[in-house]
Amino acid sequence: MNVGRFVLFVIIFAAGFAVHMFFFSDVLPNALFPVQPSTVKTSGSGAAIPTPEFGKSSVYIEYKNGTFSPKTAVSKVNNHILIRNMDSTDAMWLDSTAEFLRTSRPYGLSEQVDVIPSKAGTYTVSNKLKDNVFFTVIVKP
Repeated sequence: MNVGRFVLFVIIFAAGFAVHMFFFSDVLPNALFPVQPSTVKTSGSGAAIPTPEFGKSSVYIEYKNGTFSPKTAVSKVNNHILIRNMDSTDAMWLDSTAEFLRTSRPYGLSEQVDVIPSKAGTYTVSNKLKDNVFFTVIVKP
């Protein structure tokens, strides 16, 4: 490999790393731009959902130290369920028996999921990234 190709390779690699650091900072722990909290809002009707103040939603579930707390949460139909990752080392990727409680990607520190159930039932939610880490949501009419 000649020197010109090697220098070109280093420049392309550095450019790719820089783009990753600026635009995908959630993967790098010491990125230049910190991860901003993200909220996923879903509802059965598809209408705009007002985001509740943190800690003032109808049900608040926290993921911290590799576990969910509380283990069982009770809510009512059309009330907010707020699930927030407060773990500084583990990501939270929700899987559930209910589609509205599943996430399409892992959520990092301080990111949250805000859902509004439109149907009563009992749902189990687990962390895809950790075995035997789950909680139960009971939605009453």
